[in-house]
Amino acid sequence: MTNTRPNWLVVLSPATKTGFDSIINDYMAWVSAGGRMHTIDPFGNDVTIQETDGRIADRLRNAISSVSCVYDNNTALTGLIWKEAQPFFAGSKTAAQTADIIQSKTAIYIAEQT
Repeated sequence: MTNTRPNWLVVLSPATKTGFDSIINDYMAWVSAGGRMHTIDPFGNDVTIQETDGRIADRLRNAISSVSCVYDNNTALTGLIWKEAQPFFAGSKTAAQTADIIQSKTAIYIAEQT
């Protein structure tokens, strides 16, 4: 047994409850067999996670259920933002200038759509 996490833990974002439960069950079996998962906390400290009693699953379920996500595939608005961001990425505008331009143009666009 190596102490390298399985590949499926690299991206822990299943699209269904069944997928989530499958990943958690695999993780708990892997840790029970001696595996370890290493991560970094918000302060930059190395953390080893080795919980097999379901606490990690409960923590992840709570974290996932507390998130609200709104998805709107507005390609016109996204295109406007990317277009106006290019001078910033090229170094010809500051972040503040870019933010002001994007704020102004998106406000106009949204007003026109309502």
